[in-house]
Amino acid sequence: MKKIFSIIFLLFTFSLYAETITEQRARDIAVNFFNSVQTKSASVEVDLIWSGNDLTVKSSAARFSQTSASLPSIYIFNRTDGEGFVVVAGDDRVRPILAYSRENSFDLENMADGARFILSCWCEQVEAVRSRQGQERFSESSIISALAVGDECLYTTPLWGQGAPFNKEAPVMEGQRCVTGCLATAMSIIAYYNQWPVSGSGTTPAYTCSYNDNTYTIPANVLGRTYDYASMLSDYRSGYTEAQANAVAALMKDAGTALKMKYSPIESSANYSDALYAFTHYFGYCKSAKLEMASNYQYDEWVEVLKDNLENYGPTFYSGQSGSDGSGGHAFVLDGYDNQDYFHINFGWDGTSNAYYYLPTGMPYRYYQRAILGLEPDETGTSTYTDHLLAYWANSDYPGIRSDAAKYVKNQPFNIYFGGVLNVGMAPFSGNFAIRLCDKNGAVKETIKDDIYFSDLSPNYWVYKNNPYSVTITQDIEPGDRLKVYYNGQYSDWQLLRPIDANAVSEIVVMALNAEEIQKSLNIQYIKSTRALYFYSNMALTVSVEDEMSQSVVSPVDVPSKTTSSISMASLEGGTYQVVFASGSVEYELVLVLPDPPAEPLHTEATSESVVVVEKRM
Repeated sequence: MKKIFSIIFLLFTFSLYAETITEQRARDIAVNFFNSVQTKSASVEVDLIWSGNDLTVKSSAARFSQTSASLPSIYIFNRTDGEGFVVVAGDDRVRPILAYSRENSFDLENMADGARFILSCWCEQVEAVRSRQGQERFSESSIISALAVGDECLYTTPLWGQGAPFNKEAPVMEGQRCVTGCLATAMSIIAYYNQWPVSGSGTTPAYTCSYNDNTYTIPANVLGRTYDYASMLSDYRSGYTEAQANAVAALMKDAGTALKMKYSPIESSANYSDALYAFTHYFGYCKSAKLEMASNYQYDEWVEVLKDNLENYGPTFYSGQSGSDGSGGHAFVLDGYDNQDYFHINFGWDGTSNAYYYLPTGMPYRYYQRAILGLEPDETGTSTYTDHLLAYWANSDYPGIRSDAAKYVKNQPFNIYFGGVLNVGMAPFSGNFAIRLCDKNGAVKETIKDDIYFSDLSPNYWVYKNNPYSVTITQDIEPGDRLKVYYNGQYSDWQLLRPIDANAVSEIVVMALNAEEIQKSLNIQYIKSTRALYFYSNMALTVSVEDEMSQSVVSPVDVPSKTTSSISMASLEGGTYQVVFASGSVEYELVLVLPDPPAEPLHTEATSESVVVVEKRM
């Protein structure tokens, strides 16, 4: 399987086929969207309420000054002849519709912080796409037509918020009542939907929090009062009685102390990792629930995981954060999805901004997204924990699972080095790990090692062992084959060890699936002064050089994964050559056009040029 590409050692500019979405075209997309779902023949009218690149600017008056400074990343349109809004991307290499509602207008001045987070991620992602060359356009018409079909799964969840009456039992600081916090509101929304727990259990410990340089003590809270769900309203915006206010405020307070909420009148916050513990330890939900990160999955896998959880467990606790240091966090509830994988979100902002959103797809945004999966009432009190491990980040001491094989051959032994594991479960882990050969679809072909044992790995702790294990593949090796790690312990059957994020290496490529996979794995650099081609890949490759007659002119080199190697072109005359990178039977080929060697040796310092690779479509 061979695909030919060309290498050019000159800087040049690509012709860009993608287009920026103008305001008029964005307006047309918005109108077409509403036309696709309306049943009457009257014309649709929309109003542009915001366009720009930075939604951290909260004032709508900034929209025109932003568009004059740069091309808008997104456009937000409200429908003026009826209810609804739509968010349109500013580049046609991004999905045209990013969010929509057929029932609610978008309130820019009172936008939910969670909605601001999602749309700000999309602003950044559009700008990132613009900085890259190429990339296929989205089909606007097909997506809009598909969205007209309607909901796949949608639950009715309460339109609650963080202010009055929900914060009636929250602390008072400097004469102001604190807000409940988005995590407590999301937790309470799920409790109300499930009508569970009947009452909390246990005692939440005392702790302190600060506001304006003053320290406040939040006293221990003895749980146990019965929650009056019958008196709680699903919507408090039209008024309520004192009993109705008291009922929801009691639930919100207990959720807040269970989360160790850092209260303030402006913004209350808590750690996402405490949410799972609060649900299972204080609110009587099954201990088998687990907190998963989007970065542990490919995007399509993550979407299916969320859809499956919605179908089987109902509204799902979800969170994201704006900064890698944990700042700018937001929690909300996924309460449905449509036929095009847009998720309906209840932001816990009194119903404001609730709509269907396409979750940000690129990194690092997926790294900052988490969901509690498998959350259900433990009505019998007999649930058990589940083992939950992740492959930990690679570093200088442990580069991730790797092997010393320069080439994988059936029945030929080699060593695998494995040992970087993080326990993200709620119970200590003791159990076995297995190395398995899997095909391109993830199906297990054979187990080549199953007696790797780890013991007493405490929750939130990791271990680096980096031990060698001798293994042998006895099955035929085919394109797309991988070596993957599985584990089982006291609380689980065998399951796949997933990476904590893209910086963790949790599998070994035995044979590339296709030429594009080899190409994406390569980092190539050419040193002009020595006429040497350097390369690095995360998979083992055999590298050879051929002339135009397909005759070998440089001896092939077998290169293990994660190893920098080089091939010298110093002895070659000027001309056209093919550098072939082979992973088993899969080949990726570069066409190299070399100038004649210099008459005199170069005595200047070595300089390098990054290799620009352009596909020759054949």
